[in-house]
Amino acid sequence: MSASGEPSGAEGLDDSVRALVENLRRVYREPDRAKRPIYDAQIASQNRHSLALLSISQFLSSVGLEPDLVDQITSISAAFYDSARGLHPTVFKAHSPGGGRKNDNTDVWAARAVVVIALICFVASGTKDEKTAAHLIAGIVTGDENYRPLLRLVRPGAALESAILNWRNVLSHRKGRIDIRYGVFRWNAEVLKLRVLAVGGAPTKEQYRDWALEYLRKAAEYVNHFSSKMRWQPACNFQASAGDTRTCGKTGPRGEQGEE
Repeated sequence: MSASGEPSGAEGLDDSVRALVENLRRVYREPDRAKRPIYDAQIASQNRHSLALLSISQFLSSVGLEPDLVDQITSISAAFYDSARGLHPTVFKAHSPGGGRKNDNTDVWAARAVVVIALICFVASGTKDEKTAAHLIAGIVTGDENYRPLLRLVRPGAALESAILNWRNVLSHRKGRIDIRYGVFRWNAEVLKLRVLAVGGAPTKEQYRDWALEYLRKAAEYVNHFSSKMRWQPACNFQASAGDTRTCGKTGPRGEQGEE
């Protein structure tokens, strides 16, 4: 506390963080008091996002973020509010990817990024190379029902093993771009680095393998959480060995290709 009675330094920052956390809890957890029919749940969700982003922008302003950057976040808050009022903010205008195929949503790519981290861990555990590690993951996923939700990440017509390698290739080429898919992948990669440092030495092959299985489980749990948003349903309900090369679903015109 400063001589003037105002919180200073870390104490003031802690107060700001606590206020932000409480605001976000209130925004997302308090019931919507407006007596709206069920079909207006989307409007309520947009209003909540608007208020949450406004709280975040106010917090960032209080800790010294430049006004022009705060304005960027505030403008998204306003866009959610306008959308809830029936307007069509330019920032939410969907971009056509071209090529006749829709891109997969961010939830799908977030789970794929975690699978790629598992791939990296398997290679670090002593697996020969990424292709061999992808083959190993395919066997684990198709042979164990706890991991089988990961089959939902594969586009119809694509084999799981080749899909994993494609995800690795796509994410490795996102570096340097403003791309949330790479951001999710990079964040998980940094967490993995911290885990390695926490060991206090070089992790054993067994530790890397355990981490790989843990990442696969997390990805499967995430898929179960968001699977209702996916545009296709799981088509692989078979028991398969690691050498099974059957594909998931109907063959598509382009299979599993990288997205731009």
